[in-house]
Amino acid sequence: MVLLAALLWLLPVRVLSAYLDRPWIPVFLDEYPLAVCNDGSPAAYYYRPGMQGSRRWLVYLDGAGWCWNAESCSHAWQRSHGTSTTLPRTKEALMPRAMRFLQWGLFDKVRSPIADAHIAFVKSCSNDAFMGDRPPLVNFDPMSYPFPQRGVTGWHFRGRRIVESVFLDLRKRTGLGERLGDRVVYGGCSAGARGALATMDFISTNTQFVGKAGVLGLLDSGMWVPMPPRQKSQAAGWDSFEDQMKASLTLVNSSAILGDTCGQRYPGNEAWKCLMGAFRLPFVRTPYFMVH
Repeated sequence: MVLLAALLWLLPVRVLSAYLDRPWIPVFLDEYPLAVCNDGSPAAYYYRPGMQGSRRWLVYLDGAGWCWNAESCSHAWQRSHGTSTTLPRTKEALMPRAMRFLQWGLFDKVRSPIADAHIAFVKSCSNDAFMGDRPPLVNFDPMSYPFPQRGVTGWHFRGRRIVESVFLDLRKRTGLGERLGDRVVYGGCSAGARGALATMDFISTNTQFVGKAGVLGLLDSGMWVPMPPRQKSQAAGWDSFEDQMKASLTLVNSSAILGDTCGQRYPGNEAWKCLMGAFRLPFVRTPYFMVH
């Protein structure tokens, strides 16, 4: 409360007024049993209502890294981003974070080209770049604090289910895709951009998720290329992008989003290539903008 009071005191009246007009609201996906974080807690997104009458939506996937084996998943960053228990539960609690991170650039209510849109900022809590669909791995326990405190016996990797559930929830709550002419911008940053790239065609061609809406991709800093690191500069414990993709494909079970055409071009041991932008982009059929 002290932080919130200080923030209200320091903010310019114009900025505060714009925020309070359409505040961000935390939405937890409790109604979707497969949309869970690594520890089994319900995944979440931050929602900001669009302007009255707007038929545009932005679904933006958080970029917070990922992990691909027990060693990489044991790092403090990954473990702290494997749960939703620390996320704010009310719009008042969310306000300081939103004012700091979600009022600028694409989210700017004045300057953004989609300032009128309904926005879902999907929080990262599954460490799989929103690609996985794996039930709990019971024997996968990489220094799993704080998971044992809640009796969790394994790690979930359900990033793809989280994305699906966000779209289903937006359809139910906001009417996404009810009308011809509805438009969805679907993308993300870093790991979120890689997840959006890999799932974009799957989402855009499935009326269950987008209804009658058209989909446009927006990929920010998700273009991994197959260049191995220089041996001398390779940090201890750091795997090449290729090795990360190969390990992740098996660990998080992202085989469902390989795509028919890409999967046919890169079968078997080369299937990991369909998760990497350098190989996947030629097969993407959804129109998109990309920056890197």
